[in-house]
Amino acid sequence: MAVAQIASLLILTALTLGDPATRAYRECKGQLQLPTSAQLPEWCQKMRFEVADCIVARLGFEDDDGSVSLRGRVLLETYKRSGDDDLYTDLKLYHYGCVYNSWHNFVDDKCFKKQLWQL
Repeated sequence: MAVAQIASLLILTALTLGDPATRAYRECKGQLQLPTSAQLPEWCQKMRFEVADCIVARLGFEDDDGSVSLRGRVLLETYKRSGDDDLYTDLKLYHYGCVYNSWHNFVDDKCFKKQLWQL
């Protein structure tokens, strides 16, 4: 019975890794780990400009303009295609920490100063 369970897990893993969306996500993400709160702005930038950009190139998303919100949609559509649990975690953090929280505005000095003057 244990052999059958191991064989089933190996087949499931092979099928998941064979999925183009899962493969693109994992290869594009590489060694990028979940951030601490202090690392969140840098993580948001890497997810937007490196990981999501790589996914767009590999999976051929046509209507992506590189904006924070559309890169969130790229991650969402990739998750819908793959169902990968790690991607789901990154997807939630990207939306809550990067899109809705506007950390990206505080990373760029000009945007940060503009935000201060608008208060």
